[in-house]
Amino acid sequence: MEAYREMSTLIQPLISANASVIYEPLDLLGDALSAAIDYGITIYDALFVAATLRTRGKLVSFDKKLKQKLMTRNPDIVYPMS
Repeated sequence: MEAYREMSTLIQPLISANASVIYEPLDLLGDALSAAIDYGITIYDALFVAATLRTRGKLVSFDKKLKQKLMTRNPDIVYPMS
């Protein structure tokens, strides 16, 4: 529950500042396919990874398996949560 509160605290300023960008999945599909293969993840997860890489942001997720796979290849894109 604490991790959820932390994520909520981080996301609220972005929502308030209208800092979000909406991508169509087809716009990210090429990058997502590459990420799915490179990281050994589902295309669904890879769409989030592709968006993260495109925006040079950090991925925030409760999915421990996904974070472990990403950390082995590109730890800079994963937001460290407690």
